[in-house]
Formats: sequence, C-alpha cells, structure tokens
Amino acid sequence: MNNTDQNQSITRHQTLRIAVLADLHYLAPSLIADTPDYTEHRNSDRKMYNESNTFLRAALKRLAAQDPDVLMIAGDLTKDGERECHEAIAAILEQFARDTGAQVFAAPGNHDINNPDATNFNTPNGKAVPAGRTTPAIFGDLYAPERFGAAEVKRFVPPEGKLGCGLSYCVRPKPGFTLIVMDTNRYSADTTVRGIDENQTAGIFTPELEAWVLEQTRAAKAQGDTVIGLGHHGFLPHFSMEPKAMPAYLIPEYERISTALADAGMDGVFTGHMHANDIQKMTTEKGRSFFDIETASLICYPSPARIVTVTRKEVDGQIRENFDVHTLIHTDAGTFINPETGKAQTVHDMTAYAKQYGFDTNMLETTAVHNLRKFFKYLKTHPDKKAEYHSKIVNAIDGLLVERLHVQDRRMKKAGIHVSVNSQGIEGALDDVIPKLFSLNPDVRDSLLRRTVGAMSRVDVTDGRTILDYTNYIYQRHLAGLDGTPHEDWALHTREFLAQGGLTDAYTTIFTELAMALAGDYAQTLSVSKILGADGIQKNLNLIPSDGRTPLVDLSAKRGGRLILAIIKWMLPSLIAKRRKDGALLFRPTCTIADLIADLKRNPLSHFALAHMQKRTAKGASDVDPALPFALPPAALAALQKGKDQVTAFVTEFADSMGNDTESDQDNDTQFILNCPALSGDDWFSFQPKQA
Repeated sequence: MNNTDQNQSITRHQTLRIAVLADLHYLAPSLIADTPDYTEHRNSDRKMYNESNTFLRAALKRLAAQDPDVLMIAGDLTKDGERECHEAIAAILEQFARDTGAQVFAAPGNHDINNPDATNFNTPNGKAVPAGRTTPAIFGDLYAPERFGAAEVKRFVPPEGKLGCGLSYCVRPKPGFTLIVMDTNRYSADTTVRGIDENQTAGIFTPELEAWVLEQTRAAKAQGDTVIGLGHHGFLPHFSMEPKAMPAYLIPEYERISTALADAGMDGVFTGHMHANDIQKMTTEKGRSFFDIETASLICYPSPARIVTVTRKEVDGQIRENFDVHTLIHTDAGTFINPETGKAQTVHDMTAYAKQYGFDTNMLETTAVHNLRKFFKYLKTHPDKKAEYHSKIVNAIDGLLVERLHVQDRRMKKAGIHVSVNSQGIEGALDDVIPKLFSLNPDVRDSLLRRTVGAMSRVDVTDGRTILDYTNYIYQRHLAGLDGTPHEDWALHTREFLAQGGLTDAYTTIFTELAMALAGDYAQTLSVSKILGADGIQKNLNLIPSDGRTPLVDLSAKRGGRLILAIIKWMLPSLIAKRRKDGALLFRPTCTIADLIADLKRNPLSHFALAHMQKRTAKGASDVDPALPFALPPAALAALQKGKDQVTAFVTEFADSMGNDTESDQDNDTQFILNCPALSGDDWFSFQPKQA
C-alpha cells in the first residue's frame, strides 16, 4: 500500500494469533543409536535428544488446537545443523501448515548452519561420523516462507561477496501485521572471527541488515501495520548480568539497535537462544516502547510453547495493540518408541519429565572432558594456535606480576635470608612448562579433570544440599520464568553461604589439591634446572644462570651460606650432581620436579613444612598460626584474598541476577498494551497481569 494514513488500512478489529516455539534442537531418530559415542554425547548435555521428535510433534498438536494464524520458531531447530534433521523438520512443518492453514516462519539459530558438529550416531560399526552439513542456501530453501503459504516475501540481500545475515526477510501474514525475520547468526567467512564458513555461538547484526530492517519497519509503519520481529539472539538482556557474563546470547550493540528499531516503529521481537522464558521491555528517550519475548527450549525444562494473541483496535482515533501471552506447559507427549533403547516410553507431562534433566555430576564431568579433548584436538591440528595460547598464558601471568615478588617470613628475616621471584625468570620457566602441559598424558588429564569437577559439584552448602542443587534451583527458576517468586528457605541460606565466601574457600582448597595432584604426574617431565633457569648455586647463594636465562629465584643470606648449601645437599640429594672446587653446587640436569618432591617426602621435616604450606595457601593468612613454617608472604596472601573476594562477589551477583527477576514477575502468562496515537507520537508501555 502507498497510503500513508495510519487508520485507512485498519478495520475496527484485527487479530493475529501467533504460535511460538524456540530451540527445538531436533535430532532425527534415524541418527540415534545405543552406542558409546552417543551415550557420551547425550551425557554431556541437558538436552533431551531422544525425546526431541516426539516433543516437537506433541507441541505442534497442542498448538494446532489453538487455531494459530502463524507459527514462529526462534532458531536452533536442530542439534547441530544436520541436514537430515532440517529435512525432517521441514516435512513436519509443511504437514502442520497443511493441517492448520497457519503460515510458518523459522529464523536460523547458531547451531543450524555450517556446523562441523553435525553428527550421525547410527552407523554399522557404532562409531559416530559427520552428518550432512547445512549451508545457508539449503536452510533458505527448506524453510522458504513461500513453502508455508507466505506471499510477497521481501528478502535482505547482503553486499556482493558476503553472506552475513542473508536469511533475513519480511512478510505480511495478515492485513495490519508485518513480520521481519532477522538472521543474527555468524556462519560465513565475512562474519566469523576466524574468517571461515563455520558457525559461532555469538550473534551479529550487520550495518547493512540494520539499514534494511529499519527501512522495512518504517515502510510497514507508514501503512499503519503492527511490526513484529523474530530472531534467535536476544535484543534485550533477560537478566542483569547477561551483557557482562554471557554476551554471546545478545546481539552486539543491543541497546543502540533496539532503540533504533523501536523509534522506527517495531513493537518488539520474539527470541530464543538462552533456553528461558522471560519477557523484557524498554522505553526509548522518544517514548517508544520495545519488548523481547524470549521462549525456552522445547527439549529442556520447562519444554514450553507459547500462544500470543495480538489484537489491534481503533479507540478514539488511537490504535491500541493488545498482546495476550499464554505459555503452554505440562504437555502430554503420550507413548513413543525411544530411538536409543528401542523400547516404548510414555511421557504424560513434558514439563515434569524435563525437570529431572538438570545439571548432574556425571554430565558436568563428561562435558568438561569432552570440551578439553576437543580443545587439545584443535591444538593438534592448528600448531600455530598452540604458540598463540602459549603467548596468551605468559602474558596473562606476566600482567599479574610486579617486577619482583619477595618471599620472606619472620623466621627467614631473622636468619638474614632473602628470597625473591622475578617476572623475567617466571617467563623463562613458563617457556619450558607450557609445552609440556599441552602434551600431558590424556588419561591423567581427563582423570584429574573429572575428579576436580566432581568435587566442585559436591560442595555442601546448607541443610544437606550441595552447590549443584542450588545451581539447578537458580537456573530452573530462570528457565521457567519463575524468578519473580519467593525463594525457599534453604536457598536463602545458601545465598548467604556464597556471600560469606564459603564456596570460594571450598573451591580454593579443591584447586590447591588439583595443583598438587597435577604436579605429581606433570612433575615427572619438568627439569628442575630448566624451571630455575640455573645450572647450580654458588656459595653466596646466587644461582648460576644457564643458557643466558634470568634465574627464576634470587637467593641471598647475610650469613650461613655454607650451612644452607649443606642443608640443600642433605635434603635434595637428587638435585645435586657434584660440588665444584669453589664450593658451588652443580645441579643434575636430569633431576625432575618429581625427584625433588620424592626427596622432600623422604624428609619428615620438609614433609611437615609442605603440608602446612598447602594448608596456608588454601585457607589464607587470617585463620592459621603465623608461626607455621613456609608461610606465603603478605603481598601474595593479600593478592590471593583479593582474588577470592572478587570471585565471591561475582558468584553472588550472578546468582542474584539469574535467580531474581526485578523487571517482571509475569514471564509466562501476561498481557501488555501499546497505544499508538499517531505515527510521530509517543507510545506508552505497561505490563498488566492477565485477568482470570
């Protein structure tokens, strides 16, 4: 229409019923088998892949009964972009469109396109192999809106030679309503950080897409339409720490872009990605309103669908837009054949069933090991990245150091002994340590990681509950949109445990034990002389530099140098090769850290000292006897405590942010109204609890 009179294209009453799904993460039954590879993958995720086919069909059946005009899917339709899965979903959606007459619009998600993790687990030998990979062209063809009844589709065309955001389009499913599907994903070389055609988690909103969406929004508003967006990544934060802690779940520059869209006339967007039910709002300086209705994943708790009725009414020359949001949960999925076990299974309540699939220790351990293996596999095929990570580790540690760290307790000071560690020496030591860390025995590495993650998940917090119980409690409150309800008493007590540093203290102890355990295996590969950057020690206690290195440690004593050398030779026989004529002790090049530890363990005095050093490091200085030997220096203890305080503050703030929705306690069933007095006028926005 070319008519710019807002009311001319509007009847007295117009309605659009929108069915909403998000994050289907569908895995076709034909790709599933009862194999070790599939079991490991399933155990590393909360997603219910075995149930994904049945849950999708059950949700669509329930939505069909709501008589929707359109079905909108907010991305991540597949597990990992398997072409076989996309083809199966497209066929299911085509049948839904034929049965209901509803048009179907699907935005891509970060899992859906150019995903190297696309996997077929159902093979003759039981070994997982790559499944078909879905390109942007394949996705665009399978979910072309014309296949589902749409007409007059306007498509965004990226600049020549680029593909970014290229699956965006604009449709008018009914008179008075314009829908803009926005492709916010990175999967092409022109948008990915590594410059290759491979998916990334983070989103994107290119300047070209922004200009095009604004143009379509203004044109639709000029003819009086209600304008609604659909995308995968969030356009508004759904908990206060999301921009800081999980920025990959929001489009870049979300605040500026959402403001621009609102001022142009878009009412809001439907999104997914975070797997949570949440509704957020904002009002621009110009008084324009904007909402982000985020819908949780169908195959994670609470396994919801939504039905949103948008009603436009002309009241006293104003256009009143009413959004009535209703969340469908507790859906009956009926009886089906589990594709992994081959046995019949019945799920009468998808929400109650899904709640049991929260985080558990086995899942966390498996996920950690899987990701670590994936990382080391990546390093093996990208040797240049190994050097890059080496450099990053050195730079990160170097940034934490002052030029010299002095190590001296009151006994050392009284004896006139001075020890300091310098940053140049640490950098030299790391040059030897890091490459060996990358080559650590995989079985040892995996075992240590499992043990550490398991210990972290089992920390007791209060009333017989663990930190894992609290994690599931907070996370599932957020996922279900129940984060505006009162907390249970045990959760309030746990929150105090976090705020007082109880969890940080427990984790400090766990990581200290990990470091000691890691040293036990890892130390067999580390040469003491290479770590120290020294070939020996002189009578004045100065280390003898090796290979032009700056020694790691500067050691000096006002008196008793010969006695100290004698003690070193007595306590560390594996380290000393021989004594030179000038009295200097030369180190044995083959002596490893493991040999050193063995020497110390054989000496009761040193064993006692090491045990207390570990205790002091874990607990900090405030609650131990200052007379104990080998205390960390005050500067190191202060730095340790500062770090622990920062971690405590972050963890507590994150739990508060995700577990408490201060914006709205109506994330599931609610109603809100937009009034549009004129194209150039202001909107006002208000949440109103849905009337019974």
